[in-house]
Amino acid sequence: MLSRVAIITVFLSAVIVPIRADDTELFVASLPSGAQANVTFIMDNSGSMGWGPSPTPMTQAQAAARNFLNTASDINISLMSFNCGTGGKVDFASEDIDTARARAISVINSYSPGCGTPLGDTYYEAYRYYAGLPPRFGTRSVAASLSGSNYRSPIINACQRSNVIVFTDGDPNWNEQSAGAINSLTSGLTFPSGVSHLSHSCIARSGACMDEQSWFMFNNDIHSGFTDSQNITTYTIGFGFSGTPPAVLTRTANVGGECS
Repeated sequence: MLSRVAIITVFLSAVIVPIRADDTELFVASLPSGAQANVTFIMDNSGSMGWGPSPTPMTQAQAAARNFLNTASDINISLMSFNCGTGGKVDFASEDIDTARARAISVINSYSPGCGTPLGDTYYEAYRYYAGLPPRFGTRSVAASLSGSNYRSPIINACQRSNVIVFTDGDPNWNEQSAGAINSLTSGLTFPSGVSHLSHSCIARSGACMDEQSWFMFNNDIHSGFTDSQNITTYTIGFGFSGTPPAVLTRTANVGGECS
């Protein structure tokens, strides 16, 4: 990849996240022709996204996502959401925003609250999607996201930037099954000094492994099919918090692509 991307961490309560057309510059600046950046939204469709006064967290998240998609250019967009069970799935396979815009917005509009919050496992599924690995939790992913028994990775050019943006209203609260796999990814790697929350033995509780996975995806090659290292930058956008946002969201963003 050509360079690193500065991170955005936005935490709001009752206002719409101001994602603007200018924000796409974070993803597309300095990229050569044919290397459109990849952007994947993970949309929280848990029951709590429908709680509270209007606009609910779900309404806010959908409005923010639509606003971005309506004005974005020079990116490939894909969408993921939670299974009503373990992990998540790909709902819209990576496609040029110029041809995908209306259909991607239709999928955004179709999301409704009602599941648990398997955020950690869904985030891990996003890693498998980008790495071109077989689905683990995403057996109901759309056919266009698959190539045989593996995911069809959004990464098709060595110079692309890849980005995962998490829209959520809080901590994961569903039993997570990806902790062991994430510990295997980071085994033998050296975490940066002074970052005490990173562990080689993270536990499957309340998204406790999301920051380890975020660090891994930003600092390591997640797709071996290219000469250049393929990394993923993670952004977290929160809705509906009455106070300090969940620490795991802040930690995940801070180690998932912030430039010093």
